[in-house]
Amino acid sequence: MSRHLSFEGVMNPVWIIVIGVALIGLCGALFVQAKRRAGGPVDYLLRPLLTARETAFLADLWAALPEAVIHVQVAMSALIEVKGGNRAARNKLDRKVFDFAVCSANGDVLYVVELDDCHHSPHSARGRDATKDAIASAAGLRLIRYESGKVDAATLRSDFELILTVRRYAGAPSTRDVQDGALEGRSSDMRSTWL
Repeated sequence: MSRHLSFEGVMNPVWIIVIGVALIGLCGALFVQAKRRAGGPVDYLLRPLLTARETAFLADLWAALPEAVIHVQVAMSALIEVKGGNRAARNKLDRKVFDFAVCSANGDVLYVVELDDCHHSPHSARGRDATKDAIASAAGLRLIRYESGKVDAATLRSDFELILTVRRYAGAPSTRDVQDGALEGRSSDMRSTWL
């Protein structure tokens, strides 16, 4: 007695169609996934560092604070270090920048500035702003927000002088003292009054 393989149930035309459609779908999904990984042609285009409003505001800062050194588009991670925590804590700084950093002539960061404009009304922008505010505060870094087009030179000047006065009155250490550990063990509230 010989045994024969029977494909009667498997070779049914319906099964062939189902298997064919599944294979086509699988191949299509793999093709799309491979294309996403590879991406298409990439063009790298130069874009302005600042928007027109930021450029105008920078000119206002220079005019109001001639003795200050002003940096633009400063990465949060360049000013704030994360100690402890996990990757999620470090990721909060990832790809976030302060619009301006106002520094003394010797390079000490006095405070940072965020310029809020019409793009800051959506809920997601307010959430990002709140994250920046909280991180800057926790690090003892003063952050001042101005509304685009609604601040004058006198306000910029008085805010600058107020921060200089507070720093002098509080005996604020320099940024270098902070880096060297002069504030180690002190609360972030004390750091924020100094910085």
